Formats: sequence, C-alpha cells, structure tokens
Amino acid sequence: MRPAIIVLLGTVACGAFAQSTSAVRLESGIAKEDADGDLKSAIDIYQRIASDSTAPRDVRAKALLHLAGCYEKLGRKARQVYEQIVRDYADQPVATEARNRLASLKQQEHPAVPTTMMARKIEWSQFGLIGESDTDGQRAVFQDSQGQLFLGDLAAHSKRMFFKPKPGDASGWVPSRDFSIVYIHSNRKPNRPPILAVVKTDGTGYRELIRDSDGTVLGDMSSAAWSWDNRFLLVWSFRYKHGAHLFLVSVADGKRRELASSDTGYFNKAVFSPDGRYVAYEVAPLPDHAETSRVFVMPVQGGQPREVYESAPKPAQNVLGLEIWTLLDWTADGRYLALADAPKGKTGLYLLPTQTGSAIGAPVLVRYGNFESAFTTASGALVYRAGGTRGRVDLFLASLDANWHLGTWQRLEVRAGHLNDPLASFTPDNGHILYMAQDDDPAGGASLILHDVSTGDERVLYRSGRYLFCQSARHEPLAFCTEDKGGGKTDLVSVSLESGEVRLINTFQNPKGVVIFNAQSTGDDKALYLMKADLTEDNGPMVQWDLTTRHEIVLEQPSEVDRFPWPVPSADDRFVISSNNEALYVRAVSGGDWKSLVRGNWWPFLSTPDGKWVLYKSKDSVGKSALFRIPIEGGEPQQIGELPALGYSERLCISSDGHQLLAWGFDYNRRDLWVLDNFVPSVAKASNGGAQ
Repeated sequence: MRPAIIVLLGTVACGAFAQSTSAVRLESGIAKEDADGDLKSAIDIYQRIASDSTAPRDVRAKALLHLAGCYEKLGRKARQVYEQIVRDYADQPVATEARNRLASLKQQEHPAVPTTMMARKIEWSQFGLIGESDTDGQRAVFQDSQGQLFLGDLAAHSKRMFFKPKPGDASGWVPSRDFSIVYIHSNRKPNRPPILAVVKTDGTGYRELIRDSDGTVLGDMSSAAWSWDNRFLLVWSFRYKHGAHLFLVSVADGKRRELASSDTGYFNKAVFSPDGRYVAYEVAPLPDHAETSRVFVMPVQGGQPREVYESAPKPAQNVLGLEIWTLLDWTADGRYLALADAPKGKTGLYLLPTQTGSAIGAPVLVRYGNFESAFTTASGALVYRAGGTRGRVDLFLASLDANWHLGTWQRLEVRAGHLNDPLASFTPDNGHILYMAQDDDPAGGASLILHDVSTGDERVLYRSGRYLFCQSARHEPLAFCTEDKGGGKTDLVSVSLESGEVRLINTFQNPKGVVIFNAQSTGDDKALYLMKADLTEDNGPMVQWDLTTRHEIVLEQPSEVDRFPWPVPSADDRFVISSNNEALYVRAVSGGDWKSLVRGNWWPFLSTPDGKWVLYKSKDSVGKSALFRIPIEGGEPQQIGELPALGYSERLCISSDGHQLLAWGFDYNRRDLWVLDNFVPSVAKASNGGAQ
C-alpha cells in the first residue's frame, strides 16, 4: 500500500502546486493590469493561464474574465471571451458577471441616440483661415491672408484684429476655450529661434513664454492645447533626430516640465481633462509605418501613463501631408474620451468611458462619419472637421505650343476625396492622365484612376486599402506604384493601364524611419527613381533602382543645398534639379557641384521632355504667380504664362511631347466645420464613473 500512498500524495501535491502557481500568476497579472497599467503583459499572463489545462477551472475562468476586461479597455472585441466563459465555465461564479457584460455590450453596440442630437454646419469661409479648435460655432479666432489674427462673431459678421505678426513671420495659433487668450507659435527665422508666446484677444498682454534657441522644445513640428482654466499649455513636438516630447508649460511664467517622450512614434494630439488632473495623448507610429496608434492617460502631477485604447491599423501618412487622428478630446463632463476610428472598416465617432485615468468599458459608437479632427467647446458641444464634398485638390490642364505659348487653364473634373497630392502623370500616349484619389472615408484607402483627356471618362485601375504613390511609365502601358504594407515593408508593383493587372515587382524592408515613394521611370523604363525619405534625419537619398538587376545607385544625398525633400531628375536622365527655398540648383546625375540657376523661386519645378529647360513657378513683375523657364545649363529666365491659383503643395507635370501641362495643388481651407450638440448617447450617460 505504501507505493499507492506515495503516488496519491504526489498527485495531491502536484495539484496543490499547480493551483498555487496559477493563482500566483493570476495575481501577478492583476497587478500588471491595475497597478502598473501594463495591459499587454497582463493579457499575456491571462492567456497563458487560460490555456493551461493543469490550472484549476476557477482560476482559468477568472483569467478569462480579466482577459476580456483588458480587451475592453483597449477597445478590442471581448464578446467571444465572455461567450467562452458562459459556455465552458457556466458552473463558475464569474459566469454571472460574463453574462452581465454580454448584455451590456449588446446594449452598447446599439445605443439609443438622443433625439436632441443635432449637427449644424458652420459657415466660416468668408472670414479667413479657421480650424476646428478656433471656433465654438458662434465666435472664432481666424487668420487673414496677411497673417493677422482676428476675433470674430460668426452671426454678426463682425471682427476685431488683435495680433499683427512681424514681416516674414509664419505663425500657428490656438485660442483658449473661452476665447480670451491665444497661444502663438512663430516659426524659426534665419536670425531668430522659434518662439512660443501668448496674447489676449483684446490685443494686450503679449508675452513670450519660450524662446527655443536650442530647438529642444518646439522642434521641427509642434502644436499645443489649453487647459480648461487657461493656466497651462500642453506643447508637443517632434524632432526628427531626437524623438517626440510632450511638455506641460505654465502660462504664468513659462516654466515647463516634460510629461512624456517617445523615440518610436510621435504625438498626434494631447488634451487636458476638464478638471485638469489628467492628460490624454495619442502616440502614432513613425509616419513610415502603417500601424496602430495608441491613446494613453496619465496624471498631470506625475505617475505612469496607462494605455486606454489601441486604434485600428492606419496607413502611412507623413509624405502625403495627412494626419488621421484617433484621439479627439474629452467630453465636457470629463467622463469620456471622444475618439475617431474605424474598427469595423468605417470611420465613426466613439466615446470611451474613463474613470481615474483608466478606461472602464468599451467605446460606444455615436455615429458614423468622417471626423478628421475635433474639439470640445466650453458648453460641451463638439466642433469637428470633415472633408468637403468637392475634395481638396484642383487639377488643371493647359496646352503648350512649339513657341511656348501657354493656353487657357481648364479645370478637370476629377474624383473628390481628400488626398493632398494626386501625383498626376501623363500616360505614354499623352491621351490619358493617371492620378490617385483617396476615399471620402480615410479608412477606405486610395485608388489609382485613369482619366481620358478628350472625353473626361474615368476608370479605376487599382484599389488599395492603404495609400499609393504611382507614376506612369515613359513608354510601356504601365504604372509603377509603391504601397506601404506596414511593419516597415513597402511593395513595388506594376499596374497594367490596359487590363488593370497588378504584379508585385519587389518588397522593400525599410530601416526605421525610411519611406520609399515616387517610383518615377527613367527614359528607357529600365530603372526607377525612388525617394528614400529618412524621417529620422533631415532628408534622405534619391536612388536609381534597376528593374532587372534590382541593384540601386545613390544619385543624390541630402546636403545644405537640398533641403527640400523631393529632388527632381531631368527627363533625359542627365541632371538632378533641387531647391533650398531660396534658389534653384542643378547638377549632373553623375555627381559634381551644385550650380545655381536662379534665385527667388519656389516649388514647383521640373524639366522639359528634352531635358534642355527647367520650368518653375515664381513671381512676375507685379507679384503674381507665373510660370517661367530657364536653360538647364544656365541662362536668362523667360516668363511663359500665368499659373492658376493652386493652394498648397503645388505640382507640375508635362506630357512627353511637350504640348500639355498639368498643374495642381490642394486647398487646406476646403473642408467643412460642424457643431455636434448633445452627442453623448443615453446609454453612455447612464454609465458610472468619470475623472473624479
């Protein structure tokens, strides 16, 4: 009998050990979740316990319950986990809680929208440049074409100028929620560092808070948000070489304290809770990667940030000048974070319930729509920006005869959408134009469109769930496209202009921070010019990539001359053209010194098909935008005609026969502003919690 007793005792001991070990692991997971706010580590622990067949049933059931709770906090689907508990652990006490959560989730997925919720459009275009954070629907701070700032009454159509910048200053601004004071960011000038200042909207009280001589605060890009009591500013910056930083700045004396930093992403947005105790901020991946962004909440007085939400995957954004934000703002009662996301493939407005710096439930869908960015007013309404129905880009076509006479510019009817740069190009037959169009909903990705010049008919050649950079080949009926695939990977594909067939040419594994785009053919279609923009540095090289050997040659490295991140090869493959925003430069593809062609020009520029001339935009004798040409090997510039009003990110493209010219640009002001009143669903109002 002794061996049997030993075996029995061993079995009991092993079972007790397994129970003790799994229970300890469960407690460690709970500590990770609640004390540390490390949801990913907690999820890993819970998953291991739940899949451990030696762990007791009650411990496995509890692990699943905590796992589902973590999923809810991150905005992920928890329904299947709760259903597993109800199905497989119906005898355990936690099954009751799982049933309650399932009922709550079902109610949240179909919330009762308040009958009083109302969206009204803000008519603002007659005033000047206005963003979603500049107005509450009644008052607005706006900028005119001279850079002056005004406080205006939208209903009374009255305005009062309160700030006039110095000559040459380019300023960004953010008003407080009560419109009594405005943050002003003046960009760096040759003889002056960036400046952060504030001024009252009655025109008094201008004060510099930060003069960023060493560039450690305002960085290459920066923005700010006010606390609800106007005592503090959140200032976040992104310096390509030094990462992203979030600062708390006192409005009283300019003293600052770093709250958070990131070397793996950048801060998209940061906002104060209404009581001023918490800060919510979004960390987006470096713009070369199509990945998720994450939303964190942290105490203003110090403490570890907690991840409260992870977005659906987002496309790479930076080179296109796009920002797709998830975090919008807190609601005025401080109980919810307003989010814009597309977890089901369609963008909508969601409310994430929070309490004491943590998410306490899954996001509640308020309504579908394109919420590009938003701001909560002092009264509790949500002012949000959405793309206008016409789209942001205007594409113009003009004829160009053998004597360089420029015909009348005709605006082409192209697809709407909100891509900032369609990268238009002529097909080899010069009878069609290729361009890219983004869906009205950013979650829909982009399409490659073939436009017939003579009829205006259009055909979709290729649709992508992500963003594309496409250019036509010179001779073959093909388009070459680069497409970000996430995780640092970029696909290079060809698209047939006849059949629409898509073929994968190569997949590039990019180093951190590198974006590959602008697949422009050489004159013989045997190689491509690719830009490898290094977003962790000031610029990146242009390379020539051989389609047969798949070898690349670096043609142009960043330099003091080439500060503009998009050098242009000449059409005959002999020269590289670039600009440092002060002059136009050219040098041989084979290397050598840069040669200044003309001073005082500005983007855009390109070579003629024969490679003998450079076309560029500059100002004529009366200060109007005009098109000029200059011999690529040097000479006197000649004006050949006027350019249409293009807005921002202007571009040019010339047909291979030199007889047609395309010009385009995007209008940042061409978007709609809306006020959404009483936007919290009744089911969310019934929830407990809040930023107490």
